[in-house]
Amino acid sequence: VAPFLKRAIPETIWSRHVCLVVHPGIVGDRGPSALDWAIADGARDWGVTVLQAEAEMDAGPVWASAGFALRQARKSSLYRNEVTEAAVQAVLAAVDRFAAGDFVPTPLGGDARGRLRPLMGQSERRIDWARDGTAGILAKINAADGFPGVVDHLFGRPCQLFDAWPEASLR
Repeated sequence: VAPFLKRAIPETIWSRHVCLVVHPGIVGDRGPSALDWAIADGARDWGVTVLQAEAEMDAGPVWASAGFALRQARKSSLYRNEVTEAAVQAVLAAVDRFAAGDFVPTPLGGDARGRLRPLMGQSERRIDWARDGTAGILAKINAADGFPGVVDHLFGRPCQLFDAWPEASLR
């Protein structure tokens, strides 16, 4: 079981052994910024999928998945809570299915929202302070929680934005 891969499992391994990869996205979702895109797009629900490793990242057959409501929160908080809980649930189901020996994983397919998306870069995170509302700004910052944050300039100085909160009135 490989939790949240950043690089591919070598073919010399996955071609000889069933390797289960935990992906923080709904069935059909692919790419390295799955949760970032879900947060930035304002998804109301999301999930974790356990896939079998193959040559193409996040494209193998599905062994299990688990969903959760996607609350408005920082990415790190979602990982520590909902994503971790869904991952444990999906991994246990996948391991049970593997141990039974008769389960046939399904081809990727999936939710119509699930698709291959690129690494979310700073250009997608860029805040337009004249146009973006509070919810949009918070979604961009929450999706970039931690490193690298959202690269910006405030008061003429370069900075990285993270851990933002809405303010009811400017003080």
